[in-house]
Amino acid sequence: MSEKPIPPAKAAALKYDGENAPTIVAKGSGELAKEIIAAAEANDVHIHNDPTLIEVLSRLELGDEIPENLYLAVAKIIAFAYFLQGKHPDYQKAPKTPDAELTLSLDAPESTKLD
Repeated sequence: MSEKPIPPAKAAALKYDGENAPTIVAKGSGELAKEIIAAAEANDVHIHNDPTLIEVLSRLELGDEIPENLYLAVAKIIAFAYFLQGKHPDYQKAPKTPDAELTLSLDAPESTKLD
């Protein structure tokens, strides 16, 4: 019985400026994916392993903003990366109105889940 070949590793790098949607700044498979991951490690950039998400991100072009249906998933990853760096939201600048309250759910709504 022959074994299935292992698919090449894939990686994508996102840039988030805090104002606009995150954009794809690097992506690749095989050796290029290894280089992207090595560059992230060398610069203490959080690496998140999510095969489903990388499949979607790898279909985008460099410079593309992530699609709206990925906002919640990527926001959770960015928030976790900020937490690991000791960063936190500046609640002093948030408007003090009921509309400024934020509730996070650990389960993504059906409309944001990836197939």
